[in-house]
Amino acid sequence: MTYKISARKKEELLAALSLQMVTHTIDKNSNIKAFFFPQNEKIVSFRTHKQEIEVLGGNVVCEPFVLFGVSACDEAAIRVLDKVFLKEPVDAMYKTRREAAVIVTEACLTQDDTCFCTAFGLDPVSGAYGDVTITAVCDTIFWQVVTEKGAELTEKISICLPK
Repeated sequence: MTYKISARKKEELLAALSLQMVTHTIDKNSNIKAFFFPQNEKIVSFRTHKQEIEVLGGNVVCEPFVLFGVSACDEAAIRVLDKVFLKEPVDAMYKTRREAAVIVTEACLTQDDTCFCTAFGLDPVSGAYGDVTITAVCDTIFWQVVTEKGAELTEKISICLPK
């Protein structure tokens, strides 16, 4: 399903997203891998009692979050990471963060000289990537639901989306 939103409401849309869950606005200089692979994290802990050592698991707790404005090529990179880290043996920490993430991609209507999306078969303008794809054209934003996670996010912020 695709919704048509006034571009003047983009700030309202971001505000609605932020009310529902932590929202990170992504630009071309953002490193989205950092959301899935933090520089520091507790992997395991130990408890000692006299001469005994008990190894405790490293449970990762991750609240749902939105990555807003991800490019098609960055989203494709996440899919490559999924193929590596979600296959057996599954990286539990990556999986937890990945399941918590809702990815809103933004179509690239103009490409930089350094862009390489089309070399990998991606359509940065009209491709549907992530959980939701937005396309800003003149004063209109088109919000296209791509996955079930995207539909759930859309339901949460439906007050901002015209029917």
